[in-house]
Amino acid sequence: MDSDAAGTFHVVGEESFSRFNFAQRVAVTLGFKDTATRVIKRTDLKTMRDQTFEARGFAAERPKNLALAADKLKETLPERMRPKPLREALLHWKTNPRGARCPGIGVRRAEGE
Repeated sequence: MDSDAAGTFHVVGEESFSRFNFAQRVAVTLGFKDTATRVIKRTDLKTMRDQTFEARGFAAERPKNLALAADKLKETLPERMRPKPLREALLHWKTNPRGARCPGIGVRRAEGE
């Protein structure tokens, strides 16, 4: 890809999910029962954080909405190289867990690999 593009690119798909909805979609797509995920209230998370995350040094607060804008990526990359929808990407990963090449995308390897 030849481009003069520079700066920060958010490499994300066009879909936006809550954390819970994302976890549900991953679980169902990978063959788990939809009961594999459960809702945890943010107030309960604070209690859990005090008991687990904070003790392990993972106490950073996270925003409720983690969506990122990918307009710059969409304007720069050809369609064949853009991130796939979540379900399609998960199914590809499920059938190619060792990182098989994605159709239409060349992969350069360092010498000696």
